[in-house]
Parts: sequence; C-alpha cells; structure tokens
Amino acid sequence: MSAISSVYANNFDSVKIAKENFVNQYVNNHPNRLSVLRFTGTLNIEFDGRNSALVTGLTTNKTNTDYDFSTFPEWTRRFNEQLPTLFGLAQFPTPSGHGLEKGEFYVFQEIYYFWRFGIYFGLEYDPFKVGESTTIYYERDTVDDPWVETSTESSDIETIWIPYIGDPVFPAENQGGDPISGGRGPDDNDNSVAFGAWPSAVSDLLNGVVVYRLPWDVNWENESDIFADHIADYIAANNEDDEGGWTGSTTIALEFS
Repeated sequence: MSAISSVYANNFDSVKIAKENFVNQYVNNHPNRLSVLRFTGTLNIEFDGRNSALVTGLTTNKTNTDYDFSTFPEWTRRFNEQLPTLFGLAQFPTPSGHGLEKGEFYVFQEIYYFWRFGIYFGLEYDPFKVGESTTIYYERDTVDDPWVETSTESSDIETIWIPYIGDPVFPAENQGGDPISGGRGPDDNDNSVAFGAWPSAVSDLLNGVVVYRLPWDVNWENESDIFADHIADYIAANNEDDEGGWTGSTTIALEFS
C-alpha cells in the first residue's frame, strides 16, 4: 500500500479512510463477468393506409420499415488487467472514455455497494446502416375505384447505440445491488441492473422497455420476449387508433455473454 499518502496518522480510522480512498481511485472489477452486450435481430413495421377505415379520401400511402441488427457492432468489456497502467496499477477509466477504445465498456464495483454496476462506456461507433424505409403513394379517382400506385420513395436507416445502465436522472438507481449494507439484498427489480437505452433508430418504438438482470446471477439469459410483447402492443394500439392498417413482427434480442 505504498501508494497511500504518508500524511495519514497511524491509527485505525485514518488508515481505513486511506485504504478506502485508494480503492476508490483505482480499478476494481465488478464480480459479474459480463463480457459482451449485443443488440441483434430484425424488426418490421408497416402501415398501409388502404387498410385503415379512417382513410376515406382519394390519396394514401403504405410505409414499410425494415430493420436488421444482425451485423450491428457489439460492445465488449475490458477488465482492469487490460487497461493502461500507471505506477504498476490499472488506470481508472473516465466517462470520456480514457483507457477505453471505441465500442468498449468497463464495469467496476464500489466498496459500499458491492454489486452495483458502476459502468463507463468508451467512444461510440460511427452511425451504422441497419435498414431501409420505403413509402409507396396511392391515388384513386373516386372512393369506389381501386388504388393506383403513383410513386415510391426509399431511404436508408442509420443508427448508433450507447448502452446505458441505471436511471439517466438518478444514476445511482437501477444499477443493481444497492443495499447500504453492501450485501446481496432481495431478488427483485429494485436490486437489478436495468438496461433501458436502445439504438437511436428504434428508441421511440421501444420507449419504456426496460430489461432487468440481477447482478449476482452468473449467467444472464438473453432477452427477446419483452421486445416482441412491446411491438405487439404497439401495433395493436395503432390499429385501434387508426382502425386498421398496421402490421409487423420482430426477433429483436438483447444478448449477454
């Protein structure tokens, strides 16, 4: 412990404070061995105005949006032994990404909140193409005539994803393992790690979706059901509002390894 300043007196309380400060200043890997965060799968959302009872005019459109995240870059974890060293000790990464490369994250623990996911993310990936949106426009001469296609527009969809753990307003919340005793605590969402940020291209579609995992569980199961249920509810709600016209499906998954 030679890095502890000699200004502390040689008594129990001051030595304890010195050790605490030492631990807080340097890397301390979180015991959970999560190594990779991956957002993958496909999503299709379509609105066809020809199938909506609310469309009673002479023009409408069909918009089809396809997402494919199967080749989307993953985020990988760096452990303290992989970070740059200073005086023989791993440097503590900072929120700006010091010591972390693009697409890397680091998870540390705090001595009073043993299981809490203290997490830093490195530089974000460049925008990545994940899909295409196509809109087909239709006209008809009268409401009794069939629809006739008049033109088509297509555009690429690009996105970025910086995962976030915890509450954006209160970062100390929903990071897992928060009992003040530092102990494990009950197996409930209050003590879980909360993932609630998604790639920008689908952040509105997935608004409100939160994936919880307990920090003391060794192997986290991948999550797909919550996304499928949310999209099904989204389509049902839009069909109710527009009296038809909405369809879609998804295989989106958040994968942990």
